[in-house]
Amino acid sequence: MEDLKNYRLGLTEGYRYPPSLQSAIDNNVFKAIDRLTAEKPTFMQLKKLALKRIDFFMTELGEGIFYKNHYAPEFDSIDYNPKPVGPVKNWYFVFSKKWPDAEKLVQVFNAQLEKMISEGRQKAIYGKYGVQWSKDDEKIVDW
Repeated sequence: MEDLKNYRLGLTEGYRYPPSLQSAIDNNVFKAIDRLTAEKPTFMQLKKLALKRIDFFMTELGEGIFYKNHYAPEFDSIDYNPKPVGPVKNWYFVFSKKWPDAEKLVQVFNAQLEKMISEGRQKAIYGKYGVQWSKDDEKIVDW
């Protein structure tokens, strides 16, 4: 992080970042920090990055690639590091047990997810947004 001290960091207010980055943020290591609380914060920070108002911004890979591809050529000057800079976290769908027929909803969800995986649709969706797909992504909800 010390190597980045002369750069301007864009971040989304209220998020916690990987420990090494969060520590640098908390200790004011960077030349400047642009804290953003807004609708579509990733989009807004990427606009600032493209306009050179900030030097770097951390976002989830799939979200960043989506915006980069969706808003081409506006974001063509933006590149990214595909290596994780912190622990990779899994994402989950959450269902309230109070929802009518919640267990049935989970079963239907799992069946559709399994169908998407077996037909290659999950891999195609990932590919559409430039996200690498692996067998580890084939997680099924467990009640």
